Amino acid sequence: MLIGLADSGAHVSQLCDACFATDLLGNWVRERGVMPLERAVHKLTGEPAGVYGLTDRGTVEVGKRADLCVFDPVTVAPGTLHRVRDFPADGERLTADAPVGMTHVLVNGVPIRTAGAPEDEGLAARPGVLLRG
Repeated sequence: MLIGLADSGAHVSQLCDACFATDLLGNWVRERGVMPLERAVHKLTGEPAGVYGLTDRGTVEVGKRADLCVFDPVTVAPGTLHRVRDFPADGERLTADAPVGMTHVLVNGVPIRTAGAPEDEGLAARPGVLLRG
């Protein structure tokens, strides 16, 4: 199974798939022990990059994009799920936007989360790249 392949939010009022990575690392790896941490990290990084042919991502190597997440394996978790109403016509969605134990996130080498909090300057820089299929 390829983790992260989803229906792109077709059921956002019933479930929140946005937290699948921290749920995998906290619930399924740490709490339930269904796979080793290294295997889970590969399923979140190298495996999808390989399936989609993203040769410049998925592993930490010289010359590849610096997309990195630094997390504490003892505490990583999705955080609290909550509903927000920010869609047109007062539509609601379920979200988890405050992960626990996810200390730093870099996209293309630009910090977008530092010490557990969003990095406004990094987010404003929009370091990600839009991929089209």
